[in-house]
Amino acid sequence: MLNEMLIAGFGGQGIVTLGKLISYAGMIEGREVCCWPRYGAEMRGGTAFCTVILSSEAIDSPVVNTFDTIVAMNNPSMLLFQEKVKPGGKLFWNRSIIFQGPQRKDVDNIPVDATALATELGNTRVANLVFLGILSERLGIFSVDSSIEAVKRLFTKISPEMFRLNQMAIEKGVSLSNA
Repeated sequence: MLNEMLIAGFGGQGIVTLGKLISYAGMIEGREVCCWPRYGAEMRGGTAFCTVILSSEAIDSPVVNTFDTIVAMNNPSMLLFQEKVKPGGKLFWNRSIIFQGPQRKDVDNIPVDATALATELGNTRVANLVFLGILSERLGIFSVDSSIEAVKRLFTKISPEMFRLNQMAIEKGVSLSNA
């Protein structure tokens, strides 16, 4: 099993956090993991992206040029990275703020209303966790339970209310996979 993925969007959308959560979920499942966050000098609003590799075998290099899975959280990321999905790969994109879908026909295009669903939950900052939920279901390389455990491990001082919000966002993402 090998999945090389890229998560991309604006700084402040939880891009690096999503990469870390996927990495933790992979480690919980006994996978080999590489997480490589990259972002511009701006704290919020600049481009941020994170490469995550999950594998059942040792990972030779963190450098990846094409990806099995891409998550595009905003339009600039969609435009910049959609050509980097391997043919037959998966392109998850935030339909809430990307109004024109990808042009690729040789990949599995998966629109996710992540920001809208996060807004329904009362906090747009959990849109990344909506993606975590759908990724756990659609990729099949880490479970929903591991995703929730990853939230516990990464956010050690999270309030019970915020933990429940995170859990509900993950569950929203899972429900999209079953719709």
